[in-house]
Amino acid sequence: MKVERGIFLKKLLALILSALLLCGIVTPAFAEGDKPDKPELVAAEIVSIPEKNKVVYTGGEPESPEGIVVKLTFNDGSEMTDTIIKDENGGFSVAGIQAWGAVRPAVYESTYGTLNETLYFGSEDIRATYTYESKERPKPDKSELVAAEIVSIPEKNKVVYTGGAPESPDGIVVKLTFSDGSEQIDTIIKEENGSFSVAGIPVLDLDMRPGVNRYGEQEATLYFGSEDIRATYTYESKERPKPDKPELVAAEIVSIPEKNKVVYTGGPPEDPDGIILKLVYSDKTEMTAEVERREDGFFAGTEPVTQEGIVVQIIQYGEMTATLVLKNGEIQLPYTYESKRSESLISARVISVPLKNRIVFTNGNPEEPDSIQVALTYSDGHTIRATIRKTEHGYYANDEDVDPGVYVQSIRYGVLTAGLWFANGEVEAEYRYLSLPRLFNGDLEYVSIRLFWFRERVITFFDQLLHPLF
Repeated sequence: MKVERGIFLKKLLALILSALLLCGIVTPAFAEGDKPDKPELVAAEIVSIPEKNKVVYTGGEPESPEGIVVKLTFNDGSEMTDTIIKDENGGFSVAGIQAWGAVRPAVYESTYGTLNETLYFGSEDIRATYTYESKERPKPDKSELVAAEIVSIPEKNKVVYTGGAPESPDGIVVKLTFSDGSEQIDTIIKEENGSFSVAGIPVLDLDMRPGVNRYGEQEATLYFGSEDIRATYTYESKERPKPDKPELVAAEIVSIPEKNKVVYTGGPPEDPDGIILKLVYSDKTEMTAEVERREDGFFAGTEPVTQEGIVVQIIQYGEMTATLVLKNGEIQLPYTYESKRSESLISARVISVPLKNRIVFTNGNPEEPDSIQVALTYSDGHTIRATIRKTEHGYYANDEDVDPGVYVQSIRYGVLTAGLWFANGEVEAEYRYLSLPRLFNGDLEYVSIRLFWFRERVITFFDQLLHPLF
């Protein structure tokens, strides 16, 4: 009897503990690492689908699955009913389990009728299927359009700067008349694909790009649904106005650099770069700008500047006048400068010798010295660079006469020295040149010097040989 009572008490205690656990009054304690495994999803079943998923007008594609109610069954026998939601990343899930529809190729033809859609939950092994109806979108019940009339056009369509083509018709207000006598006033809109429509009716403008520019009053025709229904409006085509830019109305010289005040050019003025001007514009703004040399001329700010001065054939000294010209001659700014002769020439140096003077075929005599560049230094320390030029009176470098010396009568070949005498023979400059014989009764210059190997090897060799003296 005691044994039976013990067994009865144990069973009674187990029954009471089970009842307490089920009611949540007592919670079993688990040691860390002894927590029960998360139940695994083993099945899914569609409970209900929203109206949007029952009938679709997408040509066969199912609607997105959010809103579908699903019953989930786990391996511990538990069940849960929940609704598919759309995640922040654009995917779908239910009770934290990823959900997605069947992957299908792009639909090229619409499919109608009763269709199936399969949803997958967590993996492709757990799935559920539902059916839906694919229908063609019903056309609105509307009588036929019989007339269209322009009610108003926006400002952009009244005056255009397109060379004659009308602006796009979006924004134009139209009155539509239908076969049942009803009327509707609506605004033309631009669709996402770039086309135009009003109240669902396509709108065409067949004169968007004329072949040539047209200005003045023009006419545009809009077509509604077909070329039989049309409406016309007029607009003004104008040439696009040029942006207002203040006009240069006056200028004055602020300062002149020293190089332009006194020149040693024999009379002509120095280039105007460095002269500072004050420019006055039609909007009463003023700016100070320095004349700069650019690739396409001289400029003060954005204003082109040219200079007019004497172009002399003979040397002139004394006070001279030069004129800066702006705005195509409308603004002229004269200034004076002094043309001086430099102090006595004390030295001359050859700084550049053209090829014709470096290699000669004259039996030893040097070529004429025109185009040779020299540096002339005067007693006041002023040095100028000048190119020897030939005139009817002889050779000159700046205003210094140049004597090329007396030609020799004997034939000489090899590296020779030529002298240039300035200031009546008081100042001398020398350069060296190569004398070569003629071949085939003609100049070696026309027979061999044009050959690449001779030009690169012979000329370069002697150029390097004579370079220190140039």
